[in-house]
Amino acid sequence: MLLSLIQSWAINRIVLPEGRNRYEDFLNVYPQIPGGRDQAWASWAQRVEIVREDLNAVVTFQAGTHHEMPELEAQFARSSVILDISYAPIVHHHLPLERVKPWLEKAHAEIENLFFQSVTERCLKLFEPVEVKTS
Repeated sequence: MLLSLIQSWAINRIVLPEGRNRYEDFLNVYPQIPGGRDQAWASWAQRVEIVREDLNAVVTFQAGTHHEMPELEAQFARSSVILDISYAPIVHHHLPLERVKPWLEKAHAEIENLFFQSVTERCLKLFEPVEVKTS
């Protein structure tokens, strides 16, 4: 049996603290407008596709803002950042099932690497461990 289409995807929603935030305090990747002005955006989005010929893959990085309450002004609205990272082959080959797991492990490692390169230590502190209770 052969698999003809495969892609790995990770979407992370990072809720920022209430109030006005500087995106550079949480992200290492964000839009920057030349001119040295205060860059407090109401909203933004960006998309970058990285061709990794050595891995026969295209890694797509998308990031942007998402406001909880768009009717409020940006500095008062609680906002979050969406990081959307995908990994797909440049050329889709028919992949034997025994090669799916190694491919997914490689894809996961690339996505995880890009995620950790994209966020700051302050951002990582926003992720709190969740205790799972079993009965």
